[in-house]
Amino acid sequence: LPALLAIVLKLTSAPAAIYGPRSSGLFAFRAPETLTFAGLTVILLPMAAALFFYYRPRLVYKKSLRSRFTAFLNRPAASVHLLFGLVVVVMAGSIFIRPSWGGIVSMICGVSFLVIMLNYKESLKIHGIMAALCVVALILAAGWFGWGGIPPFEWIIGAQGRVHSFRPDLWRDSLRVIRDFPITGTGLGTYADIIPKYKQFLLNSPLEHAHNDYIEFFIEGGGIGFLLAFCFLFSVFRQSFKVLALRRERYSRYLFWAGLSGLGAILVYSGIDRGFSIPVNGFYFFFISGLTVSAAHTRLRRSQKTILTEKKISSAGLFIISAGLLILLAAGLVFNISSMAGKYQFAPVKKKYPYSNMSLAELSALRGKTAAACRLDPLDAEYQSGLASLDMLLHNKRQALSHALKALRLKPVDAAFLQQCGTLVTEITGSSTAKLLLQAGINNDSFNPRRYYNYALWLFARGRMGQGREQLRLAMTVGPDISNTCIARMLLVGLNVKDIAATIPQQTRPALYFARYLDENGRYRLAGEFYRRAVEYTAAEKIVRPDYFYQPCNFFRRRQQYDDALWVMRQAAARLPDNVTIIMTIASLYDRMGISYRALEEYQKALILDPSNRKVQKIIKRLKRKN
Repeated sequence: LPALLAIVLKLTSAPAAIYGPRSSGLFAFRAPETLTFAGLTVILLPMAAALFFYYRPRLVYKKSLRSRFTAFLNRPAASVHLLFGLVVVVMAGSIFIRPSWGGIVSMICGVSFLVIMLNYKESLKIHGIMAALCVVALILAAGWFGWGGIPPFEWIIGAQGRVHSFRPDLWRDSLRVIRDFPITGTGLGTYADIIPKYKQFLLNSPLEHAHNDYIEFFIEGGGIGFLLAFCFLFSVFRQSFKVLALRRERYSRYLFWAGLSGLGAILVYSGIDRGFSIPVNGFYFFFISGLTVSAAHTRLRRSQKTILTEKKISSAGLFIISAGLLILLAAGLVFNISSMAGKYQFAPVKKKYPYSNMSLAELSALRGKTAAACRLDPLDAEYQSGLASLDMLLHNKRQALSHALKALRLKPVDAAFLQQCGTLVTEITGSSTAKLLLQAGINNDSFNPRRYYNYALWLFARGRMGQGREQLRLAMTVGPDISNTCIARMLLVGLNVKDIAATIPQQTRPALYFARYLDENGRYRLAGEFYRRAVEYTAAEKIVRPDYFYQPCNFFRRRQQYDDALWVMRQAAARLPDNVTIIMTIASLYDRMGISYRALEEYQKALILDPSNRKVQKIIKRLKRKN
């Protein structure tokens, strides 16, 4: 059903809205998320494939093709066989609609293992025609929606050999956590809290999972938890393999191999992406585990003997187990309903953050909703932090500090909560503890530019301009996108252009931001200097984008400094030699300068890279006539 739903949504919705969140209410129905859908499909697809093979009618292949086709359609199991074949094609093809590389790889691994084991252990003969039909059906199902949706391999590893994904860097940093907590781990559910302290790269969105369940579980559970999980898997597989030799029912054996293939597929997927962190994947993992054990041990009919030892439970024991399960169910319902109600109360408050230009009455109303969310879910630190922010705006400083400390007790290593406490301590007591809390926030999230920016604000408020500038320089170094905000803050505190220029780090984007500010304010000479610096800094950039050069080029072209504009684009061509637009820009500059033969040479280079470019073809004809 999820696979069919994905195809229907592809046909009826905008491409960007297939799996992503839609503009609906908090608890409205949402389409299946890519990761959830991929993990669910790879664990269930081998089961459908095994039933497809099980219900395959047995035919005599010495007859003619027409006779075999007629006999196939007359078999009672033919309709069931075709139904499961359609299910397999729909499930496999739907993964290609919104591709997950982890899903594609693990699906291939799971189905390949199933086919190999059925051939080797169950003597299943897969004929070439049948295999070809399955492959063609899958290709047609995926190609129906166009292959453009499947990103090329260069989307993962670029032409320069750089891995574009952040996951290898994240896994490398996660191993540092394992070195610090190898035995007991950091505690279940704490990965999102501990990883900012070890993360050594910038990521705009907060990290909640490691995108590798083995690394994440080792961090949270340590060697002890990882060993327990391994023992569970080992006992399930080992005992089932021992008992499988006693099974004679073909249906049970097919189910066993299908379950084993599905479990193997989700285990492969969990090493590439986050599989078990999604509850539905964990539920189906244990469901398929139970089905696999059951297929190896239990009887198909009551008259047959079961391999499992039957155990009788007394009435008292049954009552205790039932009562315990009911209490656990009730506690789970209360906890989850309270959590959902808290999110519902806090949702409108979160939308209006940072509560600027609001009256006291509006702030009081938001505080009431946040307090209600706190009562419903007192273990959520975000609600306590929200209360602290609102109390500060309502001039309830003591209450604000109290709520900030409660949030910090719930999440003691959270950098934002540490710095919030530091700011409030300063407002209330003026204690030197504030500096330690602000610095602790930086230490616990050193690759978040906001941590340095908040500390700089605190330093500026105390007149420590030099130290504040240094913190803003670090903020722009870590997160160049915050450069505009940092430049505006330095202007607000009264720093002159010379001091700001000395604060700009030796990176392309901060230099571009500052050069644009200078250009907009008529400081053209200094703007040109920083545009040249920005171009020179591209030599040290890991990822070079064409827009790093277009902005300086347009500045110099607008000022009719064509030699400087040409120098900029020559640097761009050296960094990005296969970019047709850059070569065309160089050619247009030569044409503007009246050097027609050089313009013709550059346009011919562009035509070699893009032979179908009609615009270039027309310009070349014009230049040849002119020459």
